[in-house]
Amino acid sequence: MPPLNIATLTAYLRQKSMYVEQDDLNIKFYYDEYYYNKNRNARVINSLKDSEVVDYIKTGHSNKLKGIVEIILTKTKLENIDLLLLSGNIHWVSIFSTYIKSKHKLYIGSNIALDRVDITKFHRLLLQNKRIDFFIHGPGEEPVTNIIEKLKNGLDIKNTSGLIYFEYNKLVI
Repeated sequence: MPPLNIATLTAYLRQKSMYVEQDDLNIKFYYDEYYYNKNRNARVINSLKDSEVVDYIKTGHSNKLKGIVEIILTKTKLENIDLLLLSGNIHWVSIFSTYIKSKHKLYIGSNIALDRVDITKFHRLLLQNKRIDFFIHGPGEEPVTNIIEKLKNGLDIKNTSGLIYFEYNKLVI
């Protein structure tokens, strides 16, 4: 099943006259992995232990992950972007947001189905260590629209309905 949430969110925002670029690195990555790399990078990432991902979130250092993320990010551009939304497996979101936050100043969010029970140590660590700015609970169309409007107007995005973020050492849902 293709990732229709990307297309749906893009179409919704464009209908609201917002400039949006969509890029599916998942397709680009797996195409190259299958046809050119013999799935070497995918095997490395899929074999990661939780502790390795936790260490990377906390320290921002991993030669093994840095090289793979840099290869994947050559397939897209991050210049002139104010807001980046990531979706996918929490390990992938952790790896990409940690690397990108170390190199670029932009808001990073992730649109995933979360409720209080689903919040894992990875979600908490990403928020606590400022590797990601927020998660969106539920459908992302309205929250993303509100976030973009607030950013355009220089307003704080934290009181946006559907956001999960960390503030004053507390998880705010």
